[in-house]
Amino acid sequence: MKKVLKLLTFSLLFLSFGCQKDDVDEVRSYAEDSRILQNFVAIDKQNLTYYLNLNAKSDFLKLIPSSMINQLDNVSEEHLNRFKSEISHLNAFLENEIRNGAAYIEMNTNSDRYFKEMNTNGIRLLKKDVAHTSANLQTLAELGNVFFYRTGEASSPEHFRGKDYINTQININGPTNSISATLLCSTGTSPQGSVNNPSLLVLSSMSGFYSGNFNWINNVSGDNVDWTFEGKLNTSDFSVLGYASLTD
Repeated sequence: MKKVLKLLTFSLLFLSFGCQKDDVDEVRSYAEDSRILQNFVAIDKQNLTYYLNLNAKSDFLKLIPSSMINQLDNVSEEHLNRFKSEISHLNAFLENEIRNGAAYIEMNTNSDRYFKEMNTNGIRLLKKDVAHTSANLQTLAELGNVFFYRTGEASSPEHFRGKDYINTQININGPTNSISATLLCSTGTSPQGSVNNPSLLVLSSMSGFYSGNFNWINNVSGDNVDWTFEGKLNTSDFSVLGYASLTD
């Protein structure tokens, strides 16, 4: 009888351990699954959209480690659909901003980055990673920062006096995979007169953050140009942080 009781006790413990292990596997978070899926996001450079490339025969997947591809089997269908929804919302944002006259588009994934000029009627914008070589380079503190405001939050444009070029180092971080924002730049003879064909830069990413460096170039040369910037985040989430540091 004692042997039977011991056997039953051992069996119950074994079953309990097995159930606990299954529960742990089932409680896999969306953050974990989305970090895997981020590696399979690609950019359609012709249509300016993001898409999830899970085609086993594509050359794109040949660049991804097999260990990462094997983890796809562990991604839940619910989390996969949620991730696809994030991509759809980001694509809708890009489509809307392009329709509204975006001058420049920036797109980012874990493995690719694409910058496109839509039109050059406004202020010229060059994507660069090298700082200007002027001997009179000002510090970040002398020109300041432009902060990105959340969608729906009241904001006012930021005004700066500088030369006929101005550099912006942009950083945006958030709790979600998709990042979307805009930075509107215009110049004029005074803060109230900044109406010289403004240029709209549209920023997007499916890697959970955004970082970029741009040089804005005024159409008219001069050392006393009034620059006006207005940044907006396409989110209502308090935990999203974005800013652009300005140098002259």
